[in-house]
Amino acid sequence: MKQGFRHSKPAGSWFARAILLCACSLPVVAMERPSVAPLHAGAEDSMGVTSAGAVTNPFANPAAPALSSTRAPAKPAEPAETVSPPEQRHPQLIALERELARLQAALPSGLPVVPEGKYGLGDTNRAVALLRARLAVPAQMTAGAERYSADVVSAVRRYQRRHGLAADGIAGRSTIAHLNTSVEQRLAQLRLNIDRWRARDIDAAGNHIVVNIPEYKLRMYSGGVPILEMPVVVGERKHATPELAGLMRYVEFHPYWNVPPRIFTRKILPKVLRDTDYLARNGYELLQGRTHLNPSEVDWNSGAGFDFRVRQRPGRSNALGSVKFIFPNPRAIYLHDSPAKAQFAHTRRTYSSGCVRVSDPQALAQEVLRLQNGLLAQDVERRFATGRTSRIDLDVQLPVHLVYQTAWVEREASSGEAQPVRYLDDVYGRDDLESYRRQQESGLLVSAAPSRLSREETRTGPAGSEALGVGWQNAR
Repeated sequence: MKQGFRHSKPAGSWFARAILLCACSLPVVAMERPSVAPLHAGAEDSMGVTSAGAVTNPFANPAAPALSSTRAPAKPAEPAETVSPPEQRHPQLIALERELARLQAALPSGLPVVPEGKYGLGDTNRAVALLRARLAVPAQMTAGAERYSADVVSAVRRYQRRHGLAADGIAGRSTIAHLNTSVEQRLAQLRLNIDRWRARDIDAAGNHIVVNIPEYKLRMYSGGVPILEMPVVVGERKHATPELAGLMRYVEFHPYWNVPPRIFTRKILPKVLRDTDYLARNGYELLQGRTHLNPSEVDWNSGAGFDFRVRQRPGRSNALGSVKFIFPNPRAIYLHDSPAKAQFAHTRRTYSSGCVRVSDPQALAQEVLRLQNGLLAQDVERRFATGRTSRIDLDVQLPVHLVYQTAWVEREASSGEAQPVRYLDDVYGRDDLESYRRQQESGLLVSAAPSRLSREETRTGPAGSEALGVGWQNAR
């Protein structure tokens, strides 16, 4: 009897949209790379309303005075919890805390609610007047307040880009739901995201990489300043990318891909059954120990387990592309290149089996090896050009953090000025789950678990949490 592969049962559909009580339910949106100007007096802020005065840069010295406002604060600013000294805290945490204080002190509570619908260029509707008010777009002489004119299209597109929505300039279901989210809901979202940052041990002063999963973005920091950022692809919902941290130990160029049994069974074997030449055509090898097997001699329809392993040779079709970045962790998650370049232009980028695919692997390799090993860019370029498998161990290991932050504050690249906070899609339902748990702990819960979460999930957490265990081995 041949020994079969051991693999865990794939995670089920754990992620139907949660419906929460209190003020913790979050909008469903899609994602896109941001492109917005710094906030200034009179411009709409992250909640889509006009600012009353100068806005303090949340990335500035944390000892600076709090944000000024023409409105009297309704209650003392939070959070009041004890935090670590400012010099030890990440700029992102400082920025989120400032945004929380700003929302508590400065934002009005009676924001106009835009009726559900779909509104675009040329439409005339009372809802457009409310949309103008929410986005601070004044009515023009040539277009009444209820006319969806070009200036409204521009304002909507700018708002969509900021918050990761598909930037088509049309006010549809996702955009309106995002705009209509209440201040109380945003405050709850900010508190949850601040708590996540405080729970992490990130050395803000040192070199490190942060991948924000729901933003589909990687940033590399040096001295607390981002020096490189790029779009990434993360795990699909049933193979969600976990939150974890590790130390990058080496970079491997033109790697082999050792195919995990579960991926072979789920994705590759059906293609082999239809086309016996599929493996050879795409560079796959069958290995039994060190012996290469001929795919044509395998009885693929026997139904028995296979006692060989499968790997893919380096090359254009290799699933890992031209390089991988290894930071050992219990899930065998890593960063790597990908031949599927078109995916990086998509708004929602959940396509992998758990690992993080990077859009500019050469730039990342150059920065990592420059900072950690002192290598020149041309030295790294030669590694890419050879086509040969090689490995470079890092002289200084590099911290890598995979985080799940649905609230994120950017800073403008040229001036360093703060941009409005981005409120992102809760793509894996982790905000919903955490809100549900907090309601349980507070005794305020009066309904069943959110519908997108299974009974088991409410106890152990969503895909990507510690409960998953062995199912993550060598995900890509």
